[in-house]
This record gives sequence, structure tokens and C-alpha cells, in this order.
Amino acid sequence: MGGFFTSILPFANTLNEFSQKFRSVKKERREAVAAYLVKIAQTIDQASSSLKQGKPPHEECAKLQIYAEQFSKVVGELIPKDVVERLSMDLNDFGPSQELLEIYQSFQESAEYELVEASGILKALADTLIAAEIVH
Repeated sequence: MGGFFTSILPFANTLNEFSQKFRSVKKERREAVAAYLVKIAQTIDQASSSLKQGKPPHEECAKLQIYAEQFSKVVGELIPKDVVERLSMDLNDFGPSQELLEIYQSFQESAEYELVEASGILKALADTLIAAEIVH
């Protein structure tokens, strides 16, 4: 299976490994990171929906590319630089949307699982960041 589908779930899992670090920052910062993660998760959901309908996810691919470019500005100082760089590349590893559609169609079941699982992890991480204030 191709690039994005094999890198998006590790992307989400790696971010989740830093949840303690994310929860330790001030409320405003946590909320900003949480909102960013939700936007990425929603974009993954939208891409998944387009792919299921047999449509190349042009808009979603463009959004993910911007999210990848801005990734270091959003979480940069919260996790090690080498991890930030790798995660940014993982997020940007989707290729042209037509190619993504072709890969999805070839590996539909496993690709769909990767997208849904990654989106769920990112949403849950965002929820825990928002709820972190309650715990503190």
C-alpha cells in the first residue's frame, strides 16, 4: 500500500505518544494544538469520504499539504525537532490526489481502516487536550 496510507496511522500514534507533553502546556496552547489536530482529522474524514465515492480528494490533499507545512509552527517546540520533521513529512506523504485515489481503490479495505483509525486517534487526543484543564 502506498505512502500516505501507510504513514497516516503512525503519524497519529506518534502524536498520541506525546499527549503528556501536550497536556502539560498552558490552556491556550493546548486548545490551539487540539483545534489543529481536529482540523487534520476532519480533513482525513473528508478525504476518506471522497475516496469512498470514487473522487480524487483534491481539496483535502491541498489542505493536508498546508497542515504539513505549518506543522512545526504549531507543535514545534513541544516535541523533538527530528520527530516534528518526520511527522511533517508523513503528513505530506500523500502525493497527487488522483494517485491517492488509485492507491485507495487498490487497497480499499486497509486504506479505509488507516484513515478511520488515524482520524479517531487525532480526535481523541484533541479531546484529552481540551479536558486536560479539568484534570489539572
